[in-house]
Amino acid sequence: MGLKTKNGIEILGNTGTTFQEKDLRKNWAKEDDEWAKLVSKVPNYNFPILGRSMYETDDVDDKLLRDNICQDLRWSYDGTSLVSVNNDYGIRQYLIPEDNEEGKEDENFASIKKGIPVMVPFTRFFKNQSIVSSEVHPLYSLFDNADNTSNGFNNCILLGLRNMPIQLYGLTNTEGEDSNDKVSSIMNYNVMNEENEKYEVPYAMKIGRNSLSTFLVGFEKNKVGLYSFDRKESISIFRTRTSTELRTRKSIISCFSDSLPLGRNMQFAGSYKNEIFSIDRRQNYLIPLYKGSSSSREGAVQLFNSNNGNYLFVLKRNSATIEILDCRFGYKRINELQIPFKLDNQKFRVQLTEDQGLYMGTNRNSIINWSKDLIEFGGITRARDRDNSGEQLEPEHEWALPSFREPSVNVAEQEEDVSLEETRVNIICTNPKDESHFAYSYCVNKQRDGGPTSTRMANLGIALGSLRNARCF
Repeated sequence: MGLKTKNGIEILGNTGTTFQEKDLRKNWAKEDDEWAKLVSKVPNYNFPILGRSMYETDDVDDKLLRDNICQDLRWSYDGTSLVSVNNDYGIRQYLIPEDNEEGKEDENFASIKKGIPVMVPFTRFFKNQSIVSSEVHPLYSLFDNADNTSNGFNNCILLGLRNMPIQLYGLTNTEGEDSNDKVSSIMNYNVMNEENEKYEVPYAMKIGRNSLSTFLVGFEKNKVGLYSFDRKESISIFRTRTSTELRTRKSIISCFSDSLPLGRNMQFAGSYKNEIFSIDRRQNYLIPLYKGSSSSREGAVQLFNSNNGNYLFVLKRNSATIEILDCRFGYKRINELQIPFKLDNQKFRVQLTEDQGLYMGTNRNSIINWSKDLIEFGGITRARDRDNSGEQLEPEHEWALPSFREPSVNVAEQEEDVSLEETRVNIICTNPKDESHFAYSYCVNKQRDGGPTSTRMANLGIALGSLRNARCF
């Protein structure tokens, strides 16, 4: 079941028209309607009631007249569900259907539109303000509650907000609870600055892959906090050795490495000032490794290592390249991956896989790829050795994705719809159990104009796809 495109990509499901209107109230109403259809199809199953936003009855219309964009998207470790964090302050879980016989309807979907099953949240709850950062536990799963590694905190998500402690929420309903309308945090973690008694903003969070019971938090002034899930206060604080006077508010720890180099007891952190640090938990300071462009507009937003641990890749905002640093030679920049467009400040995330190389979305509704061999060798070949490196390496593959946008109801706006800029695929993540299956978030390249009466639709939402039989163009 699904839509097969001309280039062989199969779309297995998407959120349909749920998020296509620039009005959060209409988005929530459509989502509720699809949920009601799903519940009516399976009357013998007690579905959790979807939570409501406190702004659903808000009289201030302007606050709700905006695009609902996904800013984080994560798979469960067993590939059976997805967690999304949207800028409507909502956290949703989606169930992933098992492979079905062709033509057989799956009960995890409410309805079929244009041959594509419509994804409906299994659970949904809201916060009352923008979510600055989030992190889903690497061992999260809706179907596996056993936990022997992280003190019972497997099925959870960390949420970082302004002027509040970091909050830990469970992603599975407690026994006997049939609603996630009013969800309470399991734990709160103190981020208050004792000097001025103000909450510090958690700009980045990462749960340790070698120690699943702890997590790192990035703050301004190049400060990193190490926390344990079962303690409210930080265990350790890491800072640079630079004097306090030279630490500026723009020196924000913005990201941590997605994976750890093989056999190394350290993790990397990046800043909005384009600095890369190593974090060695045996010491209480950050070790500077690399400093790129001094422009804070090109700060690091994602770090990841090649699978062999020899190279560190740096994705930067407001940039059209991904830097490749050689970890064996003083973190020297040896090559760059050429992105076919320039990133801005919008949330963006790429996906490194074990066998298929690096996947990334584009601003022209497609997915690009650099092969495993290129990634594992940092772009260095016999014809391009380390001394003659420094090239910008273009993507080796590209696949176009379909548009799911519905035409405008208002005839006057239909012509304008045709000229809207292409769709941006801002997040892509592959299924941990099957790298050919992926989930992605798509949205408009620029914020749309329009008021309360606007009927303009946009290609905006979340989708599931398969590259198993895909052909490049």
